[in-house]
Amino acid sequence: MSKFKLEIISPERTLYEAEVDEVEIPGFEGNMTILRDHINLVTFVRPGIITVTNNSKTKKFYIENGTIEFENNNLLILSSQVYDLEKTNVSELKKILNEQSDLDSDPNKFTDKEQYINFYKKDTLENIN
Repeated sequence: MSKFKLEIISPERTLYEAEVDEVEIPGFEGNMTILRDHINLVTFVRPGIITVTNNSKTKKFYIENGTIEFENNNLLILSSQVYDLEKTNVSELKKILNEQSDLDSDPNKFTDKEQYINFYKKDTLENIN
């Protein structure tokens, strides 16, 4: 399989950089899979799991927000809240989930967009093993 360059960057550092086979990203329009020679793309991500496949091995990241840009076989994911699931302590993710539960106490005070984001954030965090 042909590879392309992936960079996942937070304000503090580059979390991941490699030549990869494919990346599945949680977009607002639905999950999307990026392969080499994908059309140029700029979009936002919703809370969910980024799955990186490289040489039949997968690596997963939890992302809360951010943008992606794909151009000339370079995928750039920028996020202020992205976590490498292999390196993130489960208690840290539970803390985020508990903060999320506090937000759910009165769903009527949120816009439809905020409720959509909160739903995916909570659903993803509850399903991380």
